[in-house]
Amino acid sequence: MPSPEGAPLRHPVHGAPWRLLGGARRFGLGARLRMPEAYRASSVENTGRGVVSVARNRSLILSSPSELWSLLSDGHRYGEWVTGTQQVLAVDPHWPEVGARLQVRVGVGRLTLDDTCVVRICEPQHRLQLEAKAGPFGAARIAMNLIPWGENTLFILDWHPLRGPGTRMHGLPVDYVVAIRNGMMLTKLARIAVREHDINA
Repeated sequence: MPSPEGAPLRHPVHGAPWRLLGGARRFGLGARLRMPEAYRASSVENTGRGVVSVARNRSLILSSPSELWSLLSDGHRYGEWVTGTQQVLAVDPHWPEVGARLQVRVGVGRLTLDDTCVVRICEPQHRLQLEAKAGPFGAARIAMNLIPWGENTLFILDWHPLRGPGTRMHGLPVDYVVAIRNGMMLTKLARIAVREHDINA
């Protein structure tokens, strides 16, 4: 593992470059060491002829799948790490079981939109797939995969539109913007997970 913050690291599975996200921990008698919270990479990938491309983000988060799943399982905490969320409006009590709904208000300033996420696939501590419905803007698929990586988690986030205007705007410029947003989202998620891991440890 490279020590300088910002040093590149090759993804052991996909070969894409990672960047260190700054973080710090205390060990022993207060000795302070610089440690990353996650290694991350993002890409826009074409899944094949006639199939829309996918904005894909990957992070090696220094926290276990069970610790990350506890965050994903608490719908009331999505506003802490989902970029653009102003307020969590409602969470079904059986979240994140299949069919459960999470209603949020997203936007910037006075420009807001109420969004509903419906769980389509749920495999605890392994996979969570949501359909995000944003009124006239259509719907998108959000797929989160948690892969055990030693004591850590390889977190893979895929996004692509399912229907509505988003499918017509879908392409490299839009996908790269989405990949940047999702990268920010995974950065927040990693920081929360690592902070709570340290507290529990």
